[in-house]
Amino acid sequence: GGWLFDRFGPRPLVFLGGVISGLGLVLLGRTESFLALLLVYIGVVSTGSQLGMTGAFIAAINLWFIRHRTFAMSICFTCFSAGGAIVAPLLSLLIQRTDWRFASTVCGIAVLAVVPPLSLFVRRSPESMGLRPDGGPATDRGAVEEAAPRRSLMTRDEPTSVDFSVGQALKTPSYWLLTLGTTFRQASQVAVGVHMVPIAVWKGLSEQEGALLVSVLAFSAMSTKALVGWFGDRFRKQTVMGLALLLSLAALAILLLAQEKWALFVAAGLLASSENAGVLTWSLLGDFYGRRYFGTIRGLMSTLISVGLFAMPFLAGLLFDWFESYAQVLLIFMVSYGLGALIIFNLKAPRAPKRKDVGSPVP
Repeated sequence: GGWLFDRFGPRPLVFLGGVISGLGLVLLGRTESFLALLLVYIGVVSTGSQLGMTGAFIAAINLWFIRHRTFAMSICFTCFSAGGAIVAPLLSLLIQRTDWRFASTVCGIAVLAVVPPLSLFVRRSPESMGLRPDGGPATDRGAVEEAAPRRSLMTRDEPTSVDFSVGQALKTPSYWLLTLGTTFRQASQVAVGVHMVPIAVWKGLSEQEGALLVSVLAFSAMSTKALVGWFGDRFRKQTVMGLALLLSLAALAILLLAQEKWALFVAAGLLASSENAGVLTWSLLGDFYGRRYFGTIRGLMSTLISVGLFAMPFLAGLLFDWFESYAQVLLIFMVSYGLGALIIFNLKAPRAPKRKDVGSPVP
């Protein structure tokens, strides 16, 4: 998907992703077995969503913004969350009134009716329209030959004006360190989300109260994404991201040790900081490696991170079955967040390649 984005731009991918995911949702309502449901959801619905929605929009924003990249991405992520917050209750009501098959079909038709037509308004890049990113110069300081050196823990690195090729990006230690740090963060984040209700039950709450914890986490993440984006454009992203991971570590410590219900809801609110760090990850990747090959560079990183995303929830469930307790699981999550914070805090911008070695300009 990232390679296709860099080659053809966002419009074809958004159109194709909307068609694939919409048809997949319609087909999902026709499945007659659990295996068929898995194959359709993973092979069709999720593929269309990742191909033309999440990944395409993040890469498109990276093309259109440099100085305000993080804030723009945070608005996009907020809309993702808001869409889920609005649609999920309506979908639940529709399922209660009818059934999940009919609801899936309605969702598919809605996606087909909305996404492909709106994709026609998507433009490839500001340069393709005779414009510049952010509506002005590419950077505040003109052309920058290489990323500015780190001056302090809170002084942000100046985004590079050089577009790394995929091969050049893969040769930099920063790429692999950012991938590793993000894997530690996202693996724990996803696993906690999957096990949030069982963790709440283990702490003595009811399943309904556990579901409320999930809602608190989702609302906290949605309501603070823009604030994180604002901070990310004004301070060193590595520091903001590292602090977010430490807040998540503290939240898990509260989940592990707290006995009062209110403390568990505080922990759920603090865990939103890990989800919001995702905005900083992709913005930092754009700052480090530029705009021309961002789709492919991000796609490769997402593929590598997915290994951890798959393994950690499974490991958490296995450990709970062994020990009949989430204590060991939460300790592992805390170590994961701590290692991620350590890596991100010390992450430095890569040295830009020589001008003669850079890739083609943004089309």
